[in-house]
Amino acid sequence: MKFLVVGASGFLGRHIFDYLKTKGYEVYGTKNKSDRSDLIHFDLVRESIKEKLPSSIFQTKTRWYSIIASVVGHVDQCAQDIRTSRAINVEGTLQLIENLQEMGSTIIYPSTSWVFNGENGNYKENDSPDPINEYGRQKTATEQCLISKNNESLILRFDKIVGANPHEFHLFSEWNNWIKNNQDVVCLGGQSFSPTFVDDLGPAIEKLCEVNARGLFHIANTEIFSREELATIFLKTLQSTNKIIMKSEKEIGLLERRPRKTYLNSEKFIDLTNFKFTPMQKVINMFKSQT
Repeated sequence: MKFLVVGASGFLGRHIFDYLKTKGYEVYGTKNKSDRSDLIHFDLVRESIKEKLPSSIFQTKTRWYSIIASVVGHVDQCAQDIRTSRAINVEGTLQLIENLQEMGSTIIYPSTSWVFNGENGNYKENDSPDPINEYGRQKTATEQCLISKNNESLILRFDKIVGANPHEFHLFSEWNNWIKNNQDVVCLGGQSFSPTFVDDLGPAIEKLCEVNARGLFHIANTEIFSREELATIFLKTLQSTNKIIMKSEKEIGLLERRPRKTYLNSEKFIDLTNFKFTPMQKVINMFKSQT
């Protein structure tokens, strides 16, 4: 198998790209603003992907997959500039997908639990999307277009993605920065999720590709936490006495509504692959060891 990771300089794309490289696959990755020399510069909105890739990627009978990890992922940013974010997350992504499919690539599209309204949680693949913010609406629009036009793609919904590296930007590093600055750890009240280790996602994608899977899959840790519960475990592990403060969206200063119960049901994926997700306590222990 060969792989292209579009957006390989971002948090999700970087970890998937690096994992596939370490496994010995032929992997190409794109960047927009990163200075990584091993990635190809590509502007999703303004440039043609075919002109950016080496011809060798097309001249093969080997299956090749394109993972579309480039995204405007900040929820309030999507709402503040709907035109620009939709140009990337919807129109530009769909045009890129069409071009890659014409070149013979199978598409892997990372999506989100935020396509749901968050009223119930434990969402399965056959539950109907009902997004409550602009980011969720954009991801839903791209999903539905993919599903309606082609059932040969892989659509993968993730929930909250966390890491073990304190020097990357994610939930745990944000909490750790507050701890170091002797600040309260602020959490959105009433939100429950299935936080998933970013380093689980490369192996999960690899397993699906090995069995030539297609369609829609939920890929999320089977553990469910409220933000307060997870923060309590995190602070206890790091032996911090900082306070946890629960606040509303308005008190935090968020512009868009956040779904309350975003945890996903991953039974379909687990039944197919027998995959074991990394427990959050282990991820937090790994994080602590690097601080």
